[in-house]
Amino acid sequence: MKLNLLSQTIIKKIVFLLLLIGGIQIQGYSQAILPVTRTIWTGVEPTGWSNFGTTDRMTSFACTGSNAATFDNNNDSAIVNFTGIPLNLTFSLKEAGMASGSKIVVSQSNNGINYTLLGEYGPAPATVIPLNCSPIVISLAGTTRYIKWAYVKISGNCDIDDVNISAGSSLTNPAPQALPYLQNFGTTAFTTYPTGFQGFNGVDGSIVNSQTLAEASAPTTNAAITSQAVAFAAEPSGGLYGFATNS
Repeated sequence: MKLNLLSQTIIKKIVFLLLLIGGIQIQGYSQAILPVTRTIWTGVEPTGWSNFGTTDRMTSFACTGSNAATFDNNNDSAIVNFTGIPLNLTFSLKEAGMASGSKIVVSQSNNGINYTLLGEYGPAPATVIPLNCSPIVISLAGTTRYIKWAYVKISGNCDIDDVNISAGSSLTNPAPQALPYLQNFGTTAFTTYPTGFQGFNGVDGSIVNSQTLAEASAPTTNAAITSQAVAFAAEPSGGLYGFATNS
């Protein structure tokens, strides 16, 4: 009988652990798609969003449309998880009686576990800016996939509204080179692009074979340099040799 009770306890713990792991996985796959915009804070949370402890503001005190989320308790927080490469984060804050030491802490993460600080907003000693719905704009790292707002409360409340996360580009533009330009590619294999060069995926030369098609095409991602042996095997009569010049 004791063995059966022990077995039941172990099974319950395993089931709970599986449910917990499953919940984490579901949260990880529920991502917003860039660009992200939010001005409505009532009802069901949009895809990618999680609020912890915030309340809904449904009066004209809100920055836009009589609708905002209010941080009114210590450790209240909001998190958005998104897919894609971000560029800038824009949001508005409006304080109501925040005392010195109260602040909204904004941070970013690439995995939802380890966060780095983007800024702290509130009365001194935090970043002192007018928290009166003026847009706050922050540049984001291209690897960021999570944004978190957390409230440290001494007294008072703070609203958040008008959130926007703009999409960045996954393409790397090569650095402009001065004229006259000279590049010796040499005769040996190389694995990185010379300065001023960048290759891209998403444009097929066998399909894009006219000026009209070229003008209507767009690359999708950066392309890695194929090894010399593979390139020669695929295109024995093609390649890049000698010098590139422009004057």
